[in-house]
Amino acid sequence: MNVRGHLFLLIGPSGSGKTSIIREITARRPSIRFIPTTTTRPPRPGERNGREYFFVTDDEFDQAISRGEFLEWKQIHGYRYGTSRS
Repeated sequence: MNVRGHLFLLIGPSGSGKTSIIREITARRPSIRFIPTTTTRPPRPGERNGREYFFVTDDEFDQAISRGEFLEWKQIHGYRYGTSRS
């Protein structure tokens, strides 16, 4: 499948308002999709796998790296976060 479009990354420290901005953008423009980041950190209360993040184990993250599944990834505060190519 060859899908063309634009990719926008919203990056900022924890608590900077990224989620609020994303909610407002997607409410105003339903054609814009939010793609959750993959992370090794545990879910916070109220978070669901596949909604805010894709929560995976360290081994699953390592396997995804070895398969080249991330556009980029980084370790932050002891956990890893990655943007999926798919």
